[in-house]
Amino acid sequence: MRGRLPVDPEEARRTTLASEKWSEGTTDLDLLGDAWAVRARTRFPWWDCVILATAIRTGYRFLLSEDDRHGREVEGTTIVNPFRASPDTIFANS
Repeated sequence: MRGRLPVDPEEARRTTLASEKWSEGTTDLDLLGDAWAVRARTRFPWWDCVILATAIRTGYRFLLSEDDRHGREVEGTTIVNPFRASPDTIFANS
């Protein structure tokens, strides 16, 4: 954090712990390895690969992203720009 956020570190910790109930898993060495494999195949930026590897690991069919990868499918997960497709359109084509 090193002063980048004007948030008390204890408050940041409490907020992080409160969001844990929505977590589908943890970041571990296997996930980081999966992210490197996704990066090798896609050349996406590193943090995008971590997010995508997490979506793939948890079996998500769709990953919402504003990036210019709309419609790209990676290992069964399709990247969808929510500003380019409505939920009806997404599910009609799946």
